[in-house]
Amino acid sequence: MPKTKFLIIENSCLISSGLTKIINQMPGAIARELNDIHLLERQLKKFLPEVLVINTQLLKHAEVKRCIKTELLREVHVVYLCESKKNETVRDKNICSLYLGDSENKIKQCFSEIMQKTSKVIDNKEDNDELSQRETEVLKLVAMGKTNKEIAHELFISVHTVITHRKHITKKLDIKTVPGMTVYAILNNLIDMNEVLN
Repeated sequence: MPKTKFLIIENSCLISSGLTKIINQMPGAIARELNDIHLLERQLKKFLPEVLVINTQLLKHAEVKRCIKTELLREVHVVYLCESKKNETVRDKNICSLYLGDSENKIKQCFSEIMQKTSKVIDNKEDNDELSQRETEVLKLVAMGKTNKEIAHELFISVHTVITHRKHITKKLDIKTVPGMTVYAILNNLIDMNEVLN
């Protein structure tokens, strides 16, 4: 199972190192520190974190605020580090706050709750994107130019079931045409070029 990736955006090396140590001790989590906000956009694209931990003081920078808004749009969780409760930001489903005076247990509890949410998202993506064995069989036959009726006859299933499988394949692969499915099948070694030509 993939680990939940945390990117810590904090100018203080003491704070970022402490948080990194706490996160890396948690099963299923990995943390990376970022002390230079000018590298933020590059790190976001390279590391693709599920969770951003950022000091609210850094939100004064327009570039940082823009990046945070972009990440929230792709369902990334954001944890704001506040100096006091007076600095607490508006909460929504993907935003929460920690305070610099919080205990280690409080910090771990916050991160654990987020990890439960992100792991469900990761699992759902994996479940939704991966073709089942039967869907793979249907995809092969579609790519070879078989009709729904021919596929149903060959796999001993109904035409209605074939159509349902094809809908799932289209949704998972985001490929709507038969030529597109054929190219996908060839590139992923599901069928040979000769099978298409024949």
